[in-house]
Amino acid sequence: MTQQFKDMPVASLYLRDRVRIRLEKAGYKTLGDVLAAQPKDVQAIRGLGAKSLARIRTLARTAKSVPSEKMAALVRPGAADPLPRVSAEMLAAVATATTLSEEVAALVAGLRGRDASVFLRRLGLGSGPVPTLEALGAEHGVTRERIRQVCARHASLVAESGLRLPIASAAAEVVGEAGGIASARRFVELCREAGISVAEADLAAIPGLVQMGLMPRMAWNSDLLAWVTEESAAVAVVQAVRLKMRVRLARKDLQRLGALDESQYAADPRAGGEGIAAFVTPPGSRMEPCAGWLVLLPAEESSLLRMVRKVLSVAGSLSIAELADALSRGMQALPPRPALRMILSDHKDFEVSGNRVCRAVRALGVSSLSSAEAEGVKVTRAQGGVITSGEFSAGMMGAGYSLARARQILTGPLMVRQSKGVYALRGTRG
Repeated sequence: MTQQFKDMPVASLYLRDRVRIRLEKAGYKTLGDVLAAQPKDVQAIRGLGAKSLARIRTLARTAKSVPSEKMAALVRPGAADPLPRVSAEMLAAVATATTLSEEVAALVAGLRGRDASVFLRRLGLGSGPVPTLEALGAEHGVTRERIRQVCARHASLVAESGLRLPIASAAAEVVGEAGGIASARRFVELCREAGISVAEADLAAIPGLVQMGLMPRMAWNSDLLAWVTEESAAVAVVQAVRLKMRVRLARKDLQRLGALDESQYAADPRAGGEGIAAFVTPPGSRMEPCAGWLVLLPAEESSLLRMVRKVLSVAGSLSIAELADALSRGMQALPPRPALRMILSDHKDFEVSGNRVCRAVRALGVSSLSSAEAEGVKVTRAQGGVITSGEFSAGMMGAGYSLARARQILTGPLMVRQSKGVYALRGTRG
């Protein structure tokens, strides 16, 4: 222990006023005087009860056993006293904590059970979302105001103590050194690489710790889905704008294809180490990697599936390769065949057997063609499923459709070009 700690006045220690006065009257002016005294001499001081003696012993034991460097790490930069003004129990618990969860739990050392539980749960530790004051009051049989008073009083005491949490502070510094922006998963990975024990569930307590001044300032950015240090807050604003543009594009791709090209939406430093998929995956869904793409499961409605319904309503059954060829005539981009097969296998409207796909029985009676497409199928089937472009155009124009619409259907996914000027319905044999 350094001389600085030994010279610390008893008046600066977190002890009850009565206890400090008794110690000073007995000649113990500094922490060094208390540590140098024999236990029996301290016990002989009149007016000190068992609890006061226990606190003094704990404080002395902690001061002697904890290295000076580690003790100095418990003091907030700029604090006037070389020791935080917290209870001996809290000081000992924080000094010996080895994980962030232990460090946070140490903040209630010395509190009675109910107050300790209430404070930690309002801080964010515990299963489920942070409970409301009303919920905690009902659980403990007290009013909402009483719960608020307990939390506010202890938070104020800790905030004014000059205490600094070394593990939480080191974790924030690690994120700062890595760019100042990190998703929850990346946050934990960075800490693990630095030898700091932090669990993802413990991160919920960070806003409360920052508010009490126990660690460097950082906050959760809901746009980036990442933790952002104070130094990187301005950068995060710019990155959030760029990220929103990429997220918007990714959502459009999901609406079209039900999958994302992983090479276009890989892990992005602007996303705190997370890929864009983390921002667009709906609740209850997941993104499954397949052939360099990320497939949304369970499969949701998309332009791709609507196109598949149209093709299969005409062709009946196709191989995955034939289906992919048909879709390429109506869509600019397609997922690879393995990803296409995964999407169709997961959807209830389709049945995939081996390398072939057809519409499920439940979906056979559902019409998916537009009126113009239905008319084009009717005109072609009237010619036996094979028709020339001139006959098709004449039939469509006779039904009231434009020549451009007729050509659009003729060259679309429902038809196959057999030779120059001759077309057949998709799936027609011979």
